[in-house]
Amino acid sequence: MITRASKRILRGLLREIPITYVPHCISHFLNCLLGTEFNPNPQPLTPELIIGSENPQYSYLSLTPATLIPQIREIILIRFRYRIEEDFVNTEVRKLPLLREICLRLGIQLSAQGYHFVKKKSKKRPTTFVPDDIVNLIPTVKQATPKYSFAEETFEAGKLTIAQGNRDLGIDLMLQSLALHEQSYGFLHPATAKCYSALAMYFYHHEDIEIAIDFQKKAVVVLERTCGIDSVDAVHRLFENAIGHTELGLRYMKHAMYYWEVIYGQLHPDGATADHNVGIMLQNMKDFEGSIKFFERAKDTNEIIFGKYNFVTGESYHLLAKALAFAGDYKAALNAEKCAYNIFIKVFGPEHPRTKETEILLNDLTSNAVQNIRTSSHHLNVTTNSLKKKKWTKK
Repeated sequence: MITRASKRILRGLLREIPITYVPHCISHFLNCLLGTEFNPNPQPLTPELIIGSENPQYSYLSLTPATLIPQIREIILIRFRYRIEEDFVNTEVRKLPLLREICLRLGIQLSAQGYHFVKKKSKKRPTTFVPDDIVNLIPTVKQATPKYSFAEETFEAGKLTIAQGNRDLGIDLMLQSLALHEQSYGFLHPATAKCYSALAMYFYHHEDIEIAIDFQKKAVVVLERTCGIDSVDAVHRLFENAIGHTELGLRYMKHAMYYWEVIYGQLHPDGATADHNVGIMLQNMKDFEGSIKFFERAKDTNEIIFGKYNFVTGESYHLLAKALAFAGDYKAALNAEKCAYNIFIKVFGPEHPRTKETEILLNDLTSNAVQNIRTSSHHLNVTTNSLKKKKWTKK
């Protein structure tokens, strides 16, 4: 909603100015919207004019954060019937994802650098954005992409044939569909990449890991070149590519999680899912301490997004308890599993299979904790008795 409201306002400001003023207008608009913590009172700039000429009074020259925010709130209220807070920029908005969305919607190309939204002593800039940061303004065109229905129907027929038990014929149909995609769309096209990815998932589920990884790598390369390295489709394919080889998969996951944070910020459900996946991969590598950190971060994320008593949060506690048990910290694992059990019994009830499964693990962890206490107590008694019996002599 904020992106669409900002688009309407900025288009109106750009419509009345000549092209030489465009970088100054865009940078000032972004400073008023996103750079108020860096500079609460940004001043508009104008291009250097010929000596003796007067500077015309365009609308963006009178724009301030105090006038821009009410305009955005009014447009959102009129168009979406939704009322947002007055201080929404600092309380409800993730600034980097919002900046990305505004640039994509309006065709703004920014200089590739780190933009600071909070004032730093080392930064000599007066504002977050300056006119030199605006590299270009390109048109955005909406169009209906034509689809090759025969290629898609062939692919669906291949999946249906495999489901009916004829694997060889099904694979042949799917590969024919891939050839049709490559001939009609070309190799570098999102539709071809989706076909690569679908084939990769099929071969992965049928344990042809090397073939699956090869197709998935092709899907990642094509989507990064056609949709951008930070596009949602490319990041999703990177997540799917993190299979088979654990160490290489962790590098793919790290790369994907970085761009996911750029696109959506830290608090996102898919970010928690990625943390779970990384935790499981670290468990496979016997790095139990490292896996606990990712499971804890996923649990915190889900608890903030979904609330304390939600089955997603309960599942995060359950996975965290398993990770702690693998690491040998049975006391902490018992506390985490108790939280999961309390959540499941409130959400599902005591007779639900998910609650029963958690109850079984809770009983096992309780038994292990009691056994550890008894073992520790026994060792302590043995040590104490041996010290009492031993005679100490002075040298």
